[in-house]
Amino acid sequence: MKRNFMVTKRRLSDGQRALAEAWPELKALDVTEEKIRHAVSTEKGRAQLAAFFNSTWPLGKSAATPAVTKWIEDYKVWGHATVLEDVPSRFIRKPKFISFLEPGEEKISGEEMRKRSVKLGCDLGLADAVWLFSNKELIPKEFRNPYMYIIFPGTLLSISSRDTAVPYIYWEVGGAGYGYFSLRPGTINQDWGKGTHIIRCE
Repeated sequence: MKRNFMVTKRRLSDGQRALAEAWPELKALDVTEEKIRHAVSTEKGRAQLAAFFNSTWPLGKSAATPAVTKWIEDYKVWGHATVLEDVPSRFIRKPKFISFLEPGEEKISGEEMRKRSVKLGCDLGLADAVWLFSNKELIPKEFRNPYMYIIFPGTLLSISSRDTAVPYIYWEVGGAGYGYFSLRPGTINQDWGKGTHIIRCE
């Protein structure tokens, strides 16, 4: 069977499912698969399409989705977190984990890390962090290391009256050496170095 937007054996992300369900209506408007593939061939095009589904389709992820809201509410067990800045979901399909450091660098400031993530097209936010945290099988095994971090710099959180943070996923080691992934806010007012990665959507 020819593979198209309607047929896939893999589990679909919310964005892919939204596109699949909208496909009959899109075809009726003379929107072809070729046109969509052309539209998403650039980072700008992918961001615009993601923003469109965020604003018009119930399954599109945004900072207001139940999963994101629940995470923020759960975090209030330890403190207080509110969203100051956010970006639409990029609908992660094949995440590529890359470093933001340039040759010879050991670490950079949190603000510079956020600026570089935009230039690299890797400024994913909290919606994608929550989604990836719920789909941990996509995280490579080498990240099961307490010194490895996956940062989502597209979202800026207020965690206190004096501090801001970005969401990140890391491997937390509990009692008896038992480990598990955690999703937490990490203060932006610090240096970020080797072992810290951002995500490019392939």
